[in-house]
Amino acid sequence: DRNDRNDNHRQSFNQRSSQRKVIETDNDGFAVVKSGKGRPAGPAGPGGPGMMRQSSSSTSINTPARRSSTEPRQVLSPKGMASLRPNSSSSTAILAPNKGGSNGASDAGGSGGGSGSGGSSLAPFSREKLERRITNIRSEFMQDPDNVKELLLSMDDLAGTPKAGFTLVQKNADRIMDCKDNERKAINEMIVLLYQKNKLSKSDVGDGIAEIVEFVESFVLDSPRAFEYIADTISSIMNAGAVDVAWLIEQAEKTKIDGAEAAERIVKETIIAYSTKYGKSTAQDVFNKSADKLAVLLGDDKWTSVASAVLS
Repeated sequence: DRNDRNDNHRQSFNQRSSQRKVIETDNDGFAVVKSGKGRPAGPAGPGGPGMMRQSSSSTSINTPARRSSTEPRQVLSPKGMASLRPNSSSSTAILAPNKGGSNGASDAGGSGGGSGSGGSSLAPFSREKLERRITNIRSEFMQDPDNVKELLLSMDDLAGTPKAGFTLVQKNADRIMDCKDNERKAINEMIVLLYQKNKLSKSDVGDGIAEIVEFVESFVLDSPRAFEYIADTISSIMNAGAVDVAWLIEQAEKTKIDGAEAAERIVKETIIAYSTKYGKSTAQDVFNKSADKLAVLLGDDKWTSVASAVLS
């Protein structure tokens, strides 16, 4: 039930925050970040002997050297990955994006949208391998955010895996509650870029973020700025057109099961974040168009108070 799901989110957050991380290489040749108790706490990316190092005095991870944009795609892992990339000795063709999902307007296709396969001959990743690859994609993007081609090719690798796009957004949405500001900024930029390049669909983005919005209060005890963090992400994907105010209202409505305060805070913090990044006049244009629906969500008095505080 809802209380159990709240507890699961909080326990997962606490576990990630407290675990001592150790780099090991699994049977598939992936370098895996494990907790002190031996449970995988998340992948650091494909690697092997000599491909990944960790300083004894630092938790930062150096990912493998990047291939140039003119080089053919090579199997990065010493074993296990060969079956996941066809023709590893030659360049991999860019796969046509799928068409699927829905979120208000027409839905741009994404690598993980719809069925997730899109007719691709790529073998699907297991859940564990997919999550490791998602973490590695994020790490690579943070290391070199200007290498857009590499990011897009990495998403093409996931084209044979159902719901890969949704899972990528969901896992990164969970991460924004437990990372530094520079990583959170990179996550937002990565999701927006993948959406703009048609590697993520509207449903990938909207559905992938939705659960973290619904259960945002479960993070507040351990992450007091949880509402600000999620609002920052919502403002970014909203400005990109992946979600709209109607989507925000729908998600905020779900939080009212635990009381009306969460819905008000989500709306208020999102408007503040949007106004800060894109200008107050732009925020006024976006949110005042839905003023009647926001008044229904929050109540006339509450909406008037919020609008007066952050939109006037």
